[in-house]
Formats: sequence, structure tokens, C-alpha cells
Amino acid sequence: MAEASIAASAAKHVVGASSVLLSLDTLWPVGKGQMASLAGSIYGMMIWLLPSYVSNWFTSLRDRALVSAIESFTKAWCSPSLVSNELSQVRW
Repeated sequence: MAEASIAASAAKHVVGASSVLLSLDTLWPVGKGQMASLAGSIYGMMIWLLPSYVSNWFTSLRDRALVSAIESFTKAWCSPSLVSNELSQVRW
């Protein structure tokens, strides 16, 4: 699905850059691809800024298919950048 790829790219960019501003500047006029980019950017930003809120939301979901899709998306596109950011802050 093209929209999922766009959302994944936006989420990865936001988590890696620690900023959603560049993603938001490219949204106008809003179309299907731009909505996917916005959704991915917001999700990436929420994981980066409010991880416990996202965790609580995620554990409250009851739709197993949705849980699986979100989990796969997060593992593939958000977690590597989050781990990399955290490890870069560790001082040896």
C-alpha cells in the first residue's frame, strides 16, 4: 500500500530528526499521500515525545489485526531510529 510506505517514511523521518516541522511544510494542498505523511509524522512524534501515552493507548486496543499492523509498523519504521537515538546519548 503506497500510503503505508509514505506514513512509514514520515514516521522514520520524524523520529530520526526529532522534528515534525519539515514534514508539515510539505502537506499543502492536502491529498491522500499527504494525509498518510501527516499520520506517520504524528505517530512518530508521539512515540518520540510521549512513549508512555502511546504504550497505554496501544495496550488498550482490542482489534488483534490492528494491534499486529501497528506493532509491525513500529518495529520496522520507528524502533530502529528510537534505539539509535537512545544509544547515541549513552556516554561510555
